[in-house]
Amino acid sequence: MDIKVANGTLDVSAVAAEEQSASVDGRNEVWVEPAVRVAGTLAIRGVDYTVMIDYRYCRWERPVYEDGRETGETTRWEVDFKWDAHGRRVDTGKPAEFRTPTWKVINTNVKGALARYVVEHPGWERESQRLRLESLIAKEDSRIDDAEGVIREATAYRAALMEELAAT
Repeated sequence: MDIKVANGTLDVSAVAAEEQSASVDGRNEVWVEPAVRVAGTLAIRGVDYTVMIDYRYCRWERPVYEDGRETGETTRWEVDFKWDAHGRRVDTGKPAEFRTPTWKVINTNVKGALARYVVEHPGWERESQRLRLESLIAKEDSRIDDAEGVIREATAYRAALMEELAAT
């Protein structure tokens, strides 16, 4: 879904949800967190930056920190990416430096796009879960195909061994 933001247009779309786990009260707890991808190009002070960031929507809210201090805000979005994917100059490929004014503009645009996406696309969490399940099914289908190939090879080899045994 293309979302216009102050410095350009960002495409926000659901991606496969991710399984998370943690020790809670001495037992391992497992849950699934839906995810989205934000991608596009932003023009900041005459320079184009590409953005491609995956976010997980976390089970619990957590405090937001800026420059090492709590801002008083909370969020459930957790960035699931390498820092340099947050914004790269199109002309040089260099990343936007963390916590610089450029990085902050990118962050503000991305947060705005995320906020609009969840409001305008209410089924996004189910879509993320569906993508996760489809991915897991495809993985298992591949394993089944591999196993069937191994069974065919083993059956053919066994038949050859049985023929050799019968000939002795």
